[in-house]
Amino acid sequence: PSLASAWKAKGVTTPVLAPEGAQFSESLIVPSLNDPATAAIVSIVGVHQYDSNASSGKLASSWLPVTKSLNKKLWVTEVSSSGANGPGTILDGLCTAQLVHSDLTVAEANAFCFWWLWDGDSPTNKGSLLGISGTTVVAYKRLFTLGQYSRFIRPGWVRVSATADPVTGVQVSAYKDPASSQFAVVLVNTGAETAVSLQGSSAIASAQLYRTSATEDLKDIGAFSASGTV
Repeated sequence: PSLASAWKAKGVTTPVLAPEGAQFSESLIVPSLNDPATAAIVSIVGVHQYDSNASSGKLASSWLPVTKSLNKKLWVTEVSSSGANGPGTILDGLCTAQLVHSDLTVAEANAFCFWWLWDGDSPTNKGSLLGISGTTVVAYKRLFTLGQYSRFIRPGWVRVSATADPVTGVQVSAYKDPASSQFAVVLVNTGAETAVSLQGSSAIASAQLYRTSATEDLKDIGAFSASGTV
């Protein structure tokens, strides 16, 4: 309350992010959010997300009721991976993709920040997006599956309605630029599905497809088919 009063007196309007708890939880910020004076200066609730493994179903993404009831933004400010699935494998990349999907669709996070770009040469320290083999920089699969989101969903875009789990092994989320007709759809395929049909595809003037797989890294695989089948 004292800080809120001081800031109000000085006309401070800078957004405040708090508290960046060690896990995906709002427990540290709820006392502040329950105080109207303090809640008024908190714009963003920050959480960390470690020890999450999409391949085993251990996802920490969760709805934060107090944060959401007060319409505060939710930022996942630190995420890393143990590399237990092998940082260069598509399984590890899919784990990262599933984690992003869960954070954006279950928790409805407004930002997802991966913590390590590069975390050293140690063979046991593989929680980053990049590694080094001798003098060669190695890009891990999680870099490209994260890029399936970050390259195409631009600042200011909003998530729009999409069936999150249309079939077993496929997860879908969609995003749109409010200022134009541009949109992006991200599909995570951990199952045996080989094709997905998009309803209303005849209304799509043009679209480009990019895929990351065991053998591809954000590969441009061509224009959207007139049949609406990917």
